[in-house]
Amino acid sequence: TDKMSIEAFLLQNRSRINNKEVTNTVLEREYKAVGEDNVSIKIIYKHLYELRKYGVWEKGKDNLNEMHKHMIKQGKNKIEQVGVRTYCIQIAKIYGVSANTARKDYSDLLKYGRL
Repeated sequence: TDKMSIEAFLLQNRSRINNKEVTNTVLEREYKAVGEDNVSIKIIYKHLYELRKYGVWEKGKDNLNEMHKHMIKQGKNKIEQVGVRTYCIQIAKIYGVSANTARKDYSDLLKYGRL
């Protein structure tokens, strides 16, 4: 059987979470029944934070930094023309982050539909 992704599970329970109708412990237990067994409250919080950060939790409300906005403005096609690895090395220098951080943020922007 297919396991449900943590993001899908959190989005499915968005109103319960927003209305504080469910505790983290209950969320953790419920997710383990439909998803991965090795998920902790810390991992749940991390994914919840990312859903909010990238504007998936609440449409039009995100917490993107300048580098994210720059990547979105450039667009996926332009980034891929330069080459993702090369682009991330270049943009990382501009914004004073590591190339790995830039690459992770790039993949998160893709994952959450911002690019």
